[in-house]
Amino acid sequence: MSDTDPMADVINWGNTPDELPSRLADLIKRGQTISAINVYREHHHIGLTDAHLAIVRLTECTKVGPPCPECGKPLRTALAQQCLECGADWHYGSSH
Repeated sequence: MSDTDPMADVINWGNTPDELPSRLADLIKRGQTISAINVYREHHHIGLTDAHLAIVRLTECTKVGPPCPECGKPLRTALAQQCLECGADWHYGSSH
């Protein structure tokens, strides 16, 4: 087990695919979790459990919803009913 906290490296690598090293981001986007874990392990020289936890966290952080029907930017989740970027709101009964 590593003496350092692997979650600190997750934070240092950022929370979006654009902030991750391109190879790791590509593997996560394609759903190749095992390969992503191996790349993370090699890069950080940590154990399997720590690398797995880091990739799970990175995978959760990089999930986004569909594009906003107004501005096209990604929504936070698939169930979002309001865009945080442009303010578009499609809640039931909303007049906006």
